[in-house]
Amino acid sequence: MKVNRIKLLNNLEKVAPAVSSSSLKPEHQFFRFSSDGIQSSNGIISIFVPFSGTFDGTFGIRGSQLLSLLRSLESEEVEFVFKEDKLQVKTNRIEGTFAIARELELVPLPIVKEEVTKEFDALDLSNIVEGLSICRASTSKDTTSGGICGVIIKKDVLLSTDTHRIMKWNLSRPLLFTKEFESSAPVEFIELVLKRRSELTEFSISSLGEFMAKFNDDSIICTKTYEKDYPNLLEFFPKSEFVKFEFSKDLTTSIERHVKFLSSIEGINKEISIKYDGKKCILNSIDKELGSLSEEVEILNGIESALEFSINPVFLTGAAGLCSGFKYFKEANLIMFETDDFQYMVMLRV
Repeated sequence: MKVNRIKLLNNLEKVAPAVSSSSLKPEHQFFRFSSDGIQSSNGIISIFVPFSGTFDGTFGIRGSQLLSLLRSLESEEVEFVFKEDKLQVKTNRIEGTFAIARELELVPLPIVKEEVTKEFDALDLSNIVEGLSICRASTSKDTTSGGICGVIIKKDVLLSTDTHRIMKWNLSRPLLFTKEFESSAPVEFIELVLKRRSELTEFSISSLGEFMAKFNDDSIICTKTYEKDYPNLLEFFPKSEFVKFEFSKDLTTSIERHVKFLSSIEGINKEISIKYDGKKCILNSIDKELGSLSEEVEILNGIESALEFSINPVFLTGAAGLCSGFKYFKEANLIMFETDDFQYMVMLRV
């Protein structure tokens, strides 16, 4: 049978992120072909792309080898020839032979039930995607930390933390309308959704308790969620008195300058001090081997008392460009960037 190589390759590239060549489970290493389309699963992420009318029955081929061959070819079409438990992929001058697996356990696609999902218009989808994009940066990189490795999705907010900071994104309207809901989506899933954000048509929770994203070509990406072993992050947001810093200009350039100056220092150990003496505000960072960098920034609002605290500047790089200032909570030892859409809380150095 003749197969359009470009069309097939484009579909395999969409499915490939859920193929794991290093998994100990063989079923995670394969593309699974059927009369409906192509599917793969690495045990956490499952991806399905429609590719109908071409293949009879269900079979699997190891993903990395097939992709490598198809990428290297230049012909518009390839020929698929099935011989017992082998598949030959042929052009006029090149032939690749692949073992076929027919007994693979296919991961079922989620069945989305209307009573636990809600349709979203383009504005709502944009709001969800923007929140996922912002929250993923604050997730824990410690793979042993469970649910905080992903973005925690509740009925009306998205939350993330790496124990040094917390990001809260307010959804434009609740995700679900039948019950309270809280679960954590892996960053791997979020990044796949973000890569195709302009094609997203649906974001929902399946009857199996999995998150599902559907796109305008009817392809589906779904993911298992983390066990609920994370804290109630909303309890950490302070209600005590604060001092608000309002700056005359966007601090992004200044913060990035200090991050680059501290480039030889490991990310988690970078530190910048912010000192206000009642008249001026000084940003200062020190590299014991290189030297120091000091910069004065203008404060717009009047602050009565002198203040000084230290913070990791890496945690400020994103929020500094979204807010004109921040709130300083001395009693809680943290600062908070805030807009109508989000609250970003960062713990200060002790």
